[in-house]
Amino acid sequence: MPSSDSLILIPIIFRLIIVYFITLLMKKYKIISIVIILILSILLVMIPNLARRHYTCKDIKSKEDENENDNQDQTSSNQQDKKKEKKFNIFNIKQWYGSFVDSIIQLGSATFFTVIFCIILNFISKLGPIGIVIKIINKIPFMSKIGSNLLWCILYLSVYFIVNSSNERNLDNLCYPDKFYDKNQIIKLSIGFTFIIIGEVVGYLTNRKHH
Repeated sequence: MPSSDSLILIPIIFRLIIVYFITLLMKKYKIISIVIILILSILLVMIPNLARRHYTCKDIKSKEDENENDNQDQTSSNQQDKKKEKKFNIFNIKQWYGSFVDSIIQLGSATFFTVIFCIILNFISKLGPIGIVIKIINKIPFMSKIGSNLLWCILYLSVYFIVNSSNERNLDNLCYPDKFYDKNQIIKLSIGFTFIIIGEVVGYLTNRKHH
């Protein structure tokens, strides 16, 4: 695992600890707290994605540079390469946009499937002996909240590695994208935002019902 991946602890700690205090402090303003948590979550999830891109791409040359190096004369190639070589820059707006897209699909997937799992678990709690066990566990203070947050973290980690592994299959496109956005990114954004909206709305309504 790249050392940059240690930064995934930032959104995980935020989810497990900081979110609780924000929710507690803004108990009377639930919708505002949801918006604040969502914005902070997106920004914090972007950090490990940017770090991963930097770690992966910092020593990668673009295909244009490699082709130029092959075609140039050996005597003059070194000087010309220094002028023409395109170096990876993590502060490029394309890299930030790409990290934002990845963050939205990761955050959306974790939020959506956590809510779906909790709904399924709630349904199972009404059935037979297993349901009785689930009800007993849920009666323990903070247990259901801790359980849902741990599930969110597991889902987030899974999608984080899936998305980044998929990106790294095409390093030239990851490190030196031709376009500001492409079809795949639009699809990711659409799915990610849909998952976030559904997950947050259903989660809010479910919590409101229980309280």
